[in-house]
Amino acid sequence: MSQIRQNAFCQLSLDRSSLTREDDNLQQKYLLSKQTKHLILQNGKISITNQAYFLPETFHERLFLPNCAPKRHIFLGLDTAQIAYFAWDIDSSPNPSVFTEIDQNWQDLRTIMLGTMDAEIATLFAYAKALLHWQKHSAFCPVCGNETKHTRGGHAAVCQ
Repeated sequence: MSQIRQNAFCQLSLDRSSLTREDDNLQQKYLLSKQTKHLILQNGKISITNQAYFLPETFHERLFLPNCAPKRHIFLGLDTAQIAYFAWDIDSSPNPSVFTEIDQNWQDLRTIMLGTMDAEIATLFAYAKALLHWQKHSAFCPVCGNETKHTRGGHAAVCQ
């Protein structure tokens, strides 16, 4: 009898913090914290350097510069140590080249899963990739065609 393989994309222990999504001030506090982990994606791909999946701290300030800040980002939640996780779509930056110099090793999640990526990290990236994809494709209201504004940490779209 064959052994049942557990789905690698169901290992997320992150608290998605729905109440925190409602509090813009608390999100801003987490966003600016030096402990916060920032995941960056480009064209749905993930940057990987020596098994380091998060944006190096030396690049954090670039997320907030007016000519660099990506428009699409998502508050993913808090881990058990209350460290916040955000995902950023650098394709939505007015100047994405300031992020691509970090690493040119952009890989698709499925390709990485064939390697050694931890299931928890893979689930986190799958969650981030799905929400950023949804944000990209929900930029306009399906009823009236007006632009939408993403609220609740990037988890809701409101017609303007």
